[in-house]
Amino acid sequence: MRRLGYLLMGTMMLLAACSVGSNSQNTAETRDPLAIAQAAADNLRNVETFRMEIEQTGAPHFIGVDIGDGVIEATLRRGIGQWEAPDLMLAEIDLIAAGLPVGVEIFSQSENQWFRGLFTANRWVNAPFAEGFNPAVILGEDTGINAVLAMLDEIEFIGEESLEDGSDVYHLRGVTNGDIVSTIVGGWILFPERVIADVFIERETNQILRLILVEPGTETEEDPVPSTWRIDVFDINAESEIVPPDA
Repeated sequence: MRRLGYLLMGTMMLLAACSVGSNSQNTAETRDPLAIAQAAADNLRNVETFRMEIEQTGAPHFIGVDIGDGVIEATLRRGIGQWEAPDLMLAEIDLIAAGLPVGVEIFSQSENQWFRGLFTANRWVNAPFAEGFNPAVILGEDTGINAVLAMLDEIEFIGEESLEDGSDVYHLRGVTNGDIVSTIVGGWILFPERVIADVFIERETNQILRLILVEPGTETEEDPVPSTWRIDVFDINAESEIVPPDA
């Protein structure tokens, strides 16, 4: 009799475990990644300001910059700045140019650019620093971050996760076009035709918090990790601290 009781108890525990696993699986399977991405894209349409931090790791991605002596090749290691609708951006970026670290502050209103750094004696220079850069496309109607969200191909729901700051997020993955990705950085940096995008969207607010963009095929023997860009979005609709250089 006691054996029968143990057997029944074990069977019930097994059924309960299977039920929990099945419910968990069904919840994940019923998450609609397209709907989540579209909701996050819609949330961005009325944003007035946000801050963005960019970090590039893995194989170097060379870009052209002009620090006063013509266009030279450089790599962007990190950048942080504030965007204000419809076309303002103030950012600080860290470059490696000619093997040396270079810090640059950039202000841009549409295509009108100003820049300064130690190489300008910290004086603002009103001249193109990043050819083609235009903040207006960072969050345009069919460009920038919301376009990447709305136009992801091969999209899939990876799971529910937490970022290192404790934010609870949905993790989506898809494929996007390099021309669209380029508009996230104002059209300044060119990307290959196919880019893998991992998207992290806050569960409570449906706001995008992070993009991780990977350029397949850029890895080499010297740099076995492909070019990877981490883009964090924060301080959405915070007070603007952008002051034009000529103010």
